Amino acid sequence: MKTPLGIESYITSEEICDELIAYYNSNQDKVQDGVTMAKDGEKIDKSYKDSKDISLPNGDFKYFKDLFSHAEKYVETYDALQHGPSSTILEPVNIQKYPKGGGFKQWHFERASENTLKRSLVFMTYLNTCDGGTEFKYQEWTAPCKKGLTLIWPPDFLFTHRGVIDYNHEKMIVTGWLSWNI
Repeated sequence: MKTPLGIESYITSEEICDELIAYYNSNQDKVQDGVTMAKDGEKIDKSYKDSKDISLPNGDFKYFKDLFSHAEKYVETYDALQHGPSSTILEPVNIQKYPKGGGFKQWHFERASENTLKRSLVFMTYLNTCDGGTEFKYQEWTAPCKKGLTLIWPPDFLFTHRGVIDYNHEKMIVTGWLSWNI
């Protein structure tokens, strides 16, 4: 898939996507309303983000091995990253399920406060296929929501994005951040 400079796409197997969906479905007691970060802390605002989220525990999910393989390829593509500090996962990785008409509706970027300064890369994998996607404002590009499509991009304002809402189907993703290990 042709992507704009700075955004790279990779393929995650359907088997891995299905493992994450099964984890989400079998742990409904841990699912919570999706939150956003506001100046006064985490906030639930369904006009901004309408989702039901669950954090993945650190464990033996095949997704993490797959993700780090993709991240290595990203660093090979943008080799200047090889000279900086290493990155790891320091924050929760979340599976997010958006109901019909739900989504991350507002423009946002991933390094927008002092709490997010260590973030080095954003990752997101679509766990199902639907008519939604992710729109990147300054790239004037929209990623389609295709099961297994994994995107990696920088967390800064130049990569401001929002969800493309599907009014007929639910959308599921797994997302998080690689952060500088400093």
